[in-house]
Amino acid sequence: VIQSEKGVSNARNKGLDSAVGQWICFLDADDYLYPDTFKRIADIKEISEVKLIHFGHNSGKDSVEKETVVYNKAEEYLEFRCNMVKNPTQYMTVWGKLLDREVINNNNIRFDTNLVLAEDSDFLFRYMQCVDSAVEIRTELYHYSRDNESTVRSYNAATTRNYVKSINNTLKYVKNDGEEIRKAYNQYILIHLILILVHDTYNVNNPATGKQKKHNMKKLLKTDCFRQAIAETKLSECRGFRMLPVICFKLHMDWAAVLMVKVRIYQNSKH
Repeated sequence: VIQSEKGVSNARNKGLDSAVGQWICFLDADDYLYPDTFKRIADIKEISEVKLIHFGHNSGKDSVEKETVVYNKAEEYLEFRCNMVKNPTQYMTVWGKLLDREVINNNNIRFDTNLVLAEDSDFLFRYMQCVDSAVEIRTELYHYSRDNESTVRSYNAATTRNYVKSINNTLKYVKNDGEEIRKAYNQYILIHLILILVHDTYNVNNPATGKQKKHNMKKLLKTDCFRQAIAETKLSECRGFRMLPVICFKLHMDWAAVLMVKVRIYQNSKH
């Protein structure tokens, strides 16, 4: 047992400082790996050629067999990186992955202890800038506990501030990247805008009045990172149901965006 200062980032950093193996694997409390996960990964012949291994996750009882994809060409890896950034809730976590310890240490990558939310996305973004290939094992080898979502879904008045702080922190590293990644990060920002509206602004446990919530939303939309991301993202890039609120914001139909957010909140309450 290794004791660290309080906080998930401190615990993970302590683990990184103490680790001696080639690969780093993070496992959150209440989660678990399906049987033979590491053996199945080790049997993949391309594993020695890459520095990032992502594997699927679910909240069920069984692992579902799916294909494995290797991204060892520059354009393939860039496309995979963009897809990861555009889909943060699916990909931008440090769990469900194997990360190379030498890459982490040689580039002095550690979790930012000043961040409370999306600190793992911030860490992973910096890690992905330091490698040039990946393997995506779409088979679900990681069991994610739905109980972990209670913290995210419960109301916390500091949620907006903490998300914005994390977004702006990662933005410092995004500016050193290519245009494709910068565009993908705009979508990352917009996904978090919707998460804030769902889990904070219009959270059913938020004691603010309807008028106050509307005011807070308008204030949120004027925040630099969200305002700029909305302006720079084209309507044609807003694909899927999850991006409907963004389309509404771009068309100045805020009332429709709120309706979409409330539908999302209702759907979440049923899971």
